[in-house]
Order: sequence, then C-alpha cells, then structure tokens
Amino acid sequence: MGYIKGDLLVMSLTDLLKWIYLNKKSLTLAVNINSISRKTYTENGRVIFISSNKEGERLSQYLLVYLIN
Repeated sequence: MGYIKGDLLVMSLTDLLKWIYLNKKSLTLAVNINSISRKTYTENGRVIFISSNKEGERLSQYLLVYLIN
C-alpha cells in the first residue's frame, strides 16, 4: 500500500477527508503533532474508526464538531 505525505497547511483536514470520501479510498490517515498521534481509518471513503495515543482524547467527538462548524 502506498502513502501520501503532506502538510495540512496546504490542504485542510476537511478537504483531505472530502477527497478520501469522493475517491472512495480505503486507508489509514495518520496525523502527528509532537508526540501525539491520531489515526483515522477509512474503508471505501467512509470513516470506520478513529484512534489517538493521547489518553482521554475522544478524537471522534472533536472531528464531528470541527467538520460540522
């Protein structure tokens, strides 16, 4: 499986997730900030699972709020 590496300053997370959805990509999107790693797993463009290595963080709730606003 290949990978894409980039900067979220060039393409926003919202635009990237739209691209994944529209192109029906099955992949793991990893976003690393300092020592915190967040992963979004997609299957045929749909988010199926989200994880984070930061204890107590609920990334799914954050994404829902972020994407809705």
